[in-house]
Amino acid sequence: MKEFPLVSIILLNYNGKDYVNLWKSLFKIDYPNYEIIFIDNGSTDNSLELFEDLIRRMSTSSISRIVILKLRKNVGYSRANNLGIKKAKGDYIVLLSNDIEVDKNWLKNIITFLQSYPKVGIASPLMFNFYERKKLDYTFAYMNKTGNIFGLSEILPFEPKKPVKAFFCEGAAMVFRQEILRKTGYLFDPDYYMYYEDVDFCWRSRKQGYECFVVPSSIVYHVRSGTVGRKQLDTRIYHVLFVRNRLLTLFRNYNLLNCIKYVPLSILFLLFEAIVMFIYKKKIKGAINIIKGIALFIIQIPKETKKMKAQCISGDDFANELLSIRNSIRLMMKKI
Repeated sequence: MKEFPLVSIILLNYNGKDYVNLWKSLFKIDYPNYEIIFIDNGSTDNSLELFEDLIRRMSTSSISRIVILKLRKNVGYSRANNLGIKKAKGDYIVLLSNDIEVDKNWLKNIITFLQSYPKVGIASPLMFNFYERKKLDYTFAYMNKTGNIFGLSEILPFEPKKPVKAFFCEGAAMVFRQEILRKTGYLFDPDYYMYYEDVDFCWRSRKQGYECFVVPSSIVYHVRSGTVGRKQLDTRIYHVLFVRNRLLTLFRNYNLLNCIKYVPLSILFLLFEAIVMFIYKKKIKGAINIIKGIALFIIQIPKETKKMKAQCISGDDFANELLSIRNSIRLMMKKI
């Protein structure tokens, strides 16, 4: 086993000019064997030029680690990362959002953990809020049976000191073994565009025998929503894709019995959310976008059924590791 296996860090950027100073942290890490694949996802600001200016001022050894991939237009989170994978040479691959600052020992600690536990295929660092450095970020890692996702800080009443098993690892700072792709066949389905692609990938990897963990000794600081763009968070693309992809992920990964049981239930909860949003919160556009997301999923069912292999009627789909609906409702009530 190599002491310092090659790690490919895929840094995905879209209009990230405000985060250039965060990227400098990647060149200060205590790990000797890594490459950086910088993907500019059709940015319309000058963030690519700022990154190129940053590396011009670095040493020759640092520059030799860097590969730049320029995309003419924004092809989405899923497709852009897939293109980065094709350039990756590492035994381990890191997916990193452009709004993250890494700790000096971030990579060394998480790779050391993965090297020690071969059954763990995917890991994520513990994320802290970039502006409030001692405050835990969500570090999304859990999901309930109808597809609602929850952060580590919502499940655990304390900051973990030891590695914690998770249902999935958040794509904002995910580390995984290159070998997984040989078993799952691909990283992200481009149909997702963005949102829930990390859940789908981890769920498929779980079915291949790999586990997911959050490693507290590995720390990063997250601004959140930088890769997507803050201004997009309340737009149609966010609401519609988030809803559609939530249902799509359940449909693709549940066995047939659980699919019949939980996908319709998830739709009912989403319809209830749309009604509440429309009547009580007066957010008419938000309610309409939820309906659109459900409609897009229903329209896509025939296509999904054709390309999916026959789903096992009652095989292990790890549904027992998902949060119960009762517990997740209790967690959601705390937010109100």
